Amino acid sequence: MIYIISKDTFGNRNIHDIQSNSCWSGCPLEGYAIIPDAMVDDILATKGCCDIVLNEDGTEVVSFTAREAPSVVVPSVSFAPGGFGLGANSLPVVSYGDLDDLFGTGWSYLNAPGTTLNGVIFNYAYVFTGYHGVNRYQELRPVSARCGTLYRECYNGTWGNWACDNPPMYPGVEYRTMERSEGDPVYVKRISYTITETIGDINGITDTSILHNISNFGRAVRCNAQKGEYLFPYANTTGGTTGVSHILANAIVVRHYKSVSGPGTFYFDLYYTKTA
Repeated sequence: MIYIISKDTFGNRNIHDIQSNSCWSGCPLEGYAIIPDAMVDDILATKGCCDIVLNEDGTEVVSFTAREAPSVVVPSVSFAPGGFGLGANSLPVVSYGDLDDLFGTGWSYLNAPGTTLNGVIFNYAYVFTGYHGVNRYQELRPVSARCGTLYRECYNGTWGNWACDNPPMYPGVEYRTMERSEGDPVYVKRISYTITETIGDINGITDTSILHNISNFGRAVRCNAQKGEYLFPYANTTGGTTGVSHILANAIVVRHYKSVSGPGTFYFDLYYTKTA
């Protein structure tokens, strides 16, 4: 084999085997110098930590001096310490209030039956805490609560409210979501409304107001609605249509074109902001 040393466009010197046309760096060449066979193994052994002297016309390596490889300082880090990280049981926490006092980064296990956070009821949860100075971050994953993960942040020593990325959506419960609308937190609430008989006017238009019982209602972001297997707006059996007309500060207004047959239950997933 014939080895050469080259300098690429970045100024790096690289070893090549010109017979197999292989290049260690894959970089384009600017120039090259032949390495005598007696020096090849020794130069390769330096793994690039060497100073090379070329002949006058720069076509051949005449000598080289190995340099000491730069030292890498590894900081003293306690990896997965005593159950507050990976590789062991999570740090036990027996009270929800104790979560406020967690400092450090790692996993904890919350054992607090009957806890309710952001409308989510659970008995046990895994909690991850991220810590940097006075600022902290927590993820809480309830066990068997049929919901997603809850999140909150502590900024300058003050904890914010919990938000959920996938609420369980039980009727009548308000949840704060991870969503934002024009910078404001978005909440969601499922409202149910049951009719036992046909409502509306078979020959006209009827509005039905359904109270949503949301305090400090700000503005509606969107509303997903359905009656049984029918999504709003949907065609009535009487030949008309039914849909959400508008959202008031205290109610959802449903407009019926002709009548709606009962019995049945309306479900509304209302997303909204709050004034406080």
